[in-house]
Amino acid sequence: MKRTLALFLLASVSLCAEPFQLPWKEVCHHTKDRELVITTETGETIDGYCVGIDVNEVSIETTGKPIKVAKAAVAKLRIIPRRYRVRALGTGMQNGLTWGVRALFSPAAVAGLVTIPATLAWGAVSLPFCVIGDLGAKVEPERDIRVK
Repeated sequence: MKRTLALFLLASVSLCAEPFQLPWKEVCHHTKDRELVITTETGETIDGYCVGIDVNEVSIETTGKPIKVAKAAVAKLRIIPRRYRVRALGTGMQNGLTWGVRALFSPAAVAGLVTIPATLAWGAVSLPFCVIGDLGAKVEPERDIRVK
């Protein structure tokens, strides 16, 4: 029984890894908040988030500034699965704690006194779920896109 379940899970993961076809104009819509890796005809790889697409090119935001890649130069498109929920939780907690500490030394001191323990409690409750989500996301394979 365990062996059958394991084979079924492996088969379902390998089926998901198959490349899928997508119209060029829907690449940004489909990738939304997932990282997109573009391999050009010259072998250069560009990874980032799709911010815009038109008939001739796609705009990828890498480190704060968008890079435009011509459709003719794209050899391969790959979607990287969503990951790093723990990192996002850490960033959210850092922002909340920073705001709470700054509020302590302002007229909003009461809000700071409430925000700091609430942020810590939120992080403590959310962390196990984020870890489980990240572990599950690592099972999701990277997928190639064939553009129609």
